[in-house]
Amino acid sequence: MLTEQTIPAVTGGVLDRQRKHRSYEIDGMPSNFSDAPNGTKLGDYGRFTDSKEFCCEGNLFSDLMSLSLMADITPRQHKLSSMDRVMAWNRTYFHHLNLYKPLMLSLPNNDDLKSLLTSFSTRLTNRYLVTRIIRCLPDPCQPSSNITTPLYSVAKPFVWHRNQSTSFVSEERSGDELRGETSDQVRVNMI
Repeated sequence: MLTEQTIPAVTGGVLDRQRKHRSYEIDGMPSNFSDAPNGTKLGDYGRFTDSKEFCCEGNLFSDLMSLSLMADITPRQHKLSSMDRVMAWNRTYFHHLNLYKPLMLSLPNNDDLKSLLTSFSTRLTNRYLVTRIIRCLPDPCQPSSNITTPLYSVAKPFVWHRNQSTSFVSEERSGDELRGETSDQVRVNMI
């Protein structure tokens, strides 16, 4: 049986449900996911180039291990559908992706993550953070398809803004637009 739930991610408030240019609809539901550059991982941080490409400069999980920090930022897993195949549709470019057994991973909404973001705020000023990814298994019906992380969502925590207060409101980047928001919620089908 499928039920619909709202899942808060990093910032914990109310989402401005306005959808942005270059975002995908997933299984018929609007989302703020964009095409992921190859190798994009949850927790990657970096900047956007002039050509609007995300340039990874590091990863929160790697930093935790190298600095021997103790923080529980275990990724949350969210099944997108009970179906093996899900369609993601980009109405701007009339482009679709067939997602095989998609699983959304998101950063948790907890005090450990907030503390970690604050502790990195000086070093990561004006950087963006990959807060959600959709990961898929390789599709056995399409052996040439080897993209296992086709979509991602990026936000800039306000604690990483230059000359900003230390609230945990974020800006989310979707395609080539930026949106200020007080939360990041995703509606997904949970089994």
